[in-house]
Amino acid sequence: NGPEMDALARESLHECYEQSAAVEPLLHRVWQMFIAQRLRRETAMSMMKFGSVAEVRLPYLDKDVVAALFRARPSLKLSETIQAFILRRHRPDFLAVANANTGARVGAGKLARTLAYGKLKLFAKLGVRGYQPYERLGLWLRRELRRDVEELVLSDRALDRGLFHADSVRRIVQDHFDNRRNHTFLLLALLVFEAGQRLLSQTEQPGSVLAGCKSG
Repeated sequence: NGPEMDALARESLHECYEQSAAVEPLLHRVWQMFIAQRLRRETAMSMMKFGSVAEVRLPYLDKDVVAALFRARPSLKLSETIQAFILRRHRPDFLAVANANTGARVGAGKLARTLAYGKLKLFAKLGVRGYQPYERLGLWLRRELRRDVEELVLSDRALDRGLFHADSVRRIVQDHFDNRRNHTFLLLALLVFEAGQRLLSQTEQPGSVLAGCKSG
């Protein structure tokens, strides 16, 4: 139920804080938390996606790299200095790829980043094609993955869990289907959550999304 989920989330957060409590200086706790928490949840999966177009590594799993990371000055890690250096030396062609979150290329100066980000936000608000957040994923959710959204997110099994307000979920899905709002990130989170619940319970198939991933 809701209260139990809230308690588990708080417990997980407190455990995360406790693991980094002894890390000094304080700013270094950001990287300790990244390595301990986010790396195993997100980065490994992202590397699998990138592996379809480029050879990748997971350097943060190397203890020597982790040690070097903590020895480096915090100022080097607050920007793209390290990333830009590595790419410039080994894959300079990647420097020309714009960051989808900022609109700027890796290693761009402060003014270039500011202008690129302003353009990104302005064009996104104006609905310019190519500047919508998660644009292609949002389109897939309306078309190719529409059935998966309906079977997972809008199923009685999902809505009867009592974790989310059923009418709100239906409204979010319909607004996205009708292209009134872009709820791509939220719908993806709901899809992953529901598929995970079904895999954990092992009482129902997770749907064609995961089935397709397994078969691939």
